[in-house]
Amino acid sequence: MQIRWRLRLAAAHREVWTGAQLRRLLAERAGLQLSSASVSALLTRQPAQVKLDTLLALCTALECTPNDLFEVDTTPVARPAAPPRPAPDQPKAAAARGRYLKKVTFTTSMGPGIPVDPNKTRNFIEDLADATA
Repeated sequence: MQIRWRLRLAAAHREVWTGAQLRRLLAERAGLQLSSASVSALLTRQPAQVKLDTLLALCTALECTPNDLFEVDTTPVARPAAPPRPAPDQPKAAAARGRYLKKVTFTTSMGPGIPVDPNKTRNFIEDLADATA
C-alpha cells in the first residue's frame, strides 16, 4: 500500500500556484499561521506525518476533502520471500556420537544422593527386556 501526497495538485485545481498564496489562504480562511518554510515543505515534499489541525486547515482553505489531498494505492505489496536456509553439509559431531553420561546420582529432596555407575546401567533397558522375554 502506498500513500501519495497531492497538495500541489489540489492547490493547482483551485488556482493556487505559490506557497505565498496558500499561506495567505490558510491564514484568511482557516486561521492557521504557518511559516513560509512549513508551507513550502508541504507543497514540495510528502510529509511523514500531518497534524489533524493542519489537515483540517488545508481542507478549509482549499475547500476540499482529505481525499483530494491523499491518493491511496491499496495494491498489496508482496513481501520478499525468506532466503532459503542452507542444508547442513555434515551432521554435528556431538549429535553423531550421541550423549554420554559421566556421573549419575539419584536423590530425594531431603536425603543423600546415591551414586550410580553409568557403565553398569548403560544397556539397562535392553538387558531388562531380554530378562523378561
